[in-house]
Amino acid sequence: MSKRKKLLLSSIMCSLILGVSAAPVSAETIETFNLDEMVVESSRNHKTPLPGGFNNDSSRVGLLGETEVIKAPFTVQSITEDTVSKMAMPNQDLDTVLSNVPAIRTGTSPIKTDFSIRGIATNASAYLVNNIPGFYIMATGPITNTVGSIDAMIGPAATLNGSTQSFQAGGMSGATPGAIYLNTKRAGENDFIKYTQTFAGHGDYGEYIDVS
Repeated sequence: MSKRKKLLLSSIMCSLILGVSAAPVSAETIETFNLDEMVVESSRNHKTPLPGGFNNDSSRVGLLGETEVIKAPFTVQSITEDTVSKMAMPNQDLDTVLSNVPAIRTGTSPIKTDFSIRGIATNASAYLVNNIPGFYIMATGPITNTVGSIDAMIGPAATLNGSTQSFQAGGMSGATPGAIYLNTKRAGENDFIKYTQTFAGHGDYGEYIDVS
């Protein structure tokens, strides 16, 4: 047998030996599993209205996240969208809605957003929209039909999310009577188109459309 044929035969034998020895190893390392069907359900809105529909059973309380109102270690109240739609005056700010919170006293001016929390005066500068401050001032408030729910956090605990100090107490006093967290409306599980007309007297008409 020539030298060339010996090299060819040796290479073929090496290939066969390596293939046979490698086959069991690859077969043992490749394993497949078929998992059972898994269904994960969640909700975009974790709040559930309490009986009557005017308040929610839970509220977003800063670093503590979504917490049951009764278990919150401070005063907090969560107002539903239904309350906003029924009690907000079309030609006024959210004062008529915030008056449902015992710690809040609202003003009477049709052009200002003044109200007080535990006797300390403040205004719409204390509003946070989706946890973002600084949208409004004393004479400018939110359009009420954009509000989905309101979380009123009363007292120093309001600093869990950051808050605006009372303008009457002075910027250097450190007074933090509370903060009002406005949560904008969200699309629901079912699609809808709602058209609403409002009338507040003295020719003050309004209209708005909600599309989900």
